[in-house]
Amino acid sequence: MFETIRRIDFYEADAAGILFFANVYKIAHSAYEEFLEHILPEKNFFNDEKIILPIIHSEADYHKIILPGEKIKVCLTVKQIRESAFSLEYEIKSEGDELKVKVTTVHVAVQKTDFKKTSLPPVLRNVLLKHLPG
Repeated sequence: MFETIRRIDFYEADAAGILFFANVYKIAHSAYEEFLEHILPEKNFFNDEKIILPIIHSEADYHKIILPGEKIKVCLTVKQIRESAFSLEYEIKSEGDELKVKVTTVHVAVQKTDFKKTSLPPVLRNVLLKHLPG
């Protein structure tokens, strides 16, 4: 599991004064970027010449509100790895470990030239396998 901590800024709130629902995806994606940088610092998958890893599915379950100024912990877990895809789960928690939001994303490897599905790069697959729980 990979963990990162951040503070919710006021501009991320909606008119009700709570975290705008769509901003949980920004939070999750930031954690995803940090995770990739952590597990493969020498490889930038957002600037790769051959493949891209777009999200093909996402979902979020909101359990508790998140307020501006609140510090949150994002716990990222690799849930599944397939030939061409992998899924990640993000648990966004309070400092006291209370679950606030759970996000799931599914990423697929596609060729940058024609957007056809391809196998996950071996270096990425091997590192993701090391982060599967159990």
